[in-house]
Amino acid sequence: MSTVLSTPPQTFAPASPSRWLLIVFAVIVVVWVGLLSWLTLNTANPPVVNRVQILSSDLVLVGRWQDVAAGNFDVTRELKYGELTGVVTLLGPKPATATPNEAEWVIPVRRTKNALSITEGKFINRPQQNDIVPPGPEWRVAITPQIYPATASVFEQIDRILAAASPVKSPR
Repeated sequence: MSTVLSTPPQTFAPASPSRWLLIVFAVIVVVWVGLLSWLTLNTANPPVVNRVQILSSDLVLVGRWQDVAAGNFDVTRELKYGELTGVVTLLGPKPATATPNEAEWVIPVRRTKNALSITEGKFINRPQQNDIVPPGPEWRVAITPQIYPATASVFEQIDRILAAASPVKSPR
């Protein structure tokens, strides 16, 4: 004969308060990590405009690349003086971020004789307030050729830089 063992039905005891606290904490951690991941993907690495590069540039062009290798750039507007539109050829090294026809770009340039090149070199870092003078020798900043995506944030930064650099007229 076989013997059948019967097991009594199991009853579960209610979770202790420490277990509920652990579950709540785990949910909070999962939500927090999810929020940080979302923020990282949607707001990481906003472009920061180099103030010295903008101030050292002769022109600040907005437009689209036609041919990056040849340096052909179709200018739709110019932010400093509003004096240049049409296709121009930019000399010198081109940033790796340059992509043709994909998006609008903001490019600070310098004039060299009859040509334009993306602003680069070593420039004096002038203080934002004229009454502040750095002690010792002039501060110099090395600038690599940088271009910026044409976003509202970049335009706001450039507007602030140019507004701070323009001479203030005294009331008469």
